[in-house]
Amino acid sequence: MQAAILNVKLPHVDGWNDLRRSHAARFNAAFADLDLQLPVERENAHHIYHQYTFRVDAARRDAICESLTEDGIGWAVYYPVPLHLQPVYENLGYHAGDFPVTEQAAKEVISLPVFPELREDELQSIIAATRRALS
Repeated sequence: MQAAILNVKLPHVDGWNDLRRSHAARFNAAFADLDLQLPVERENAHHIYHQYTFRVDAARRDAICESLTEDGIGWAVYYPVPLHLQPVYENLGYHAGDFPVTEQAAKEVISLPVFPELREDELQSIIAATRRALS
């Protein structure tokens, strides 16, 4: 059953990824003047933006997320605990401080909706609410 469904969806994957990339480009342009770190797309690779994730100062993240929630905008912090600190990897012997860059990123990231089916009005709402939250 799952193979049959995926067989129908597979021809659409490139188009869906193009839409995600288009949405991400809109976000990047809309947020370019704000104090945050935007995702970067390299010349020799194409990001598919499974998630549109940006970084903010850790001290501001909770307030930004609260503002987005108040405006009805979905957001997520997909990896709030770095992998090396997950209980499943305890046997590897890593501790807090072993990967400081990863640990800092986990405190600073926020992901916005970027799914292919986003409508223009939804994109505008996400942009407006995010700009308000970051101002």
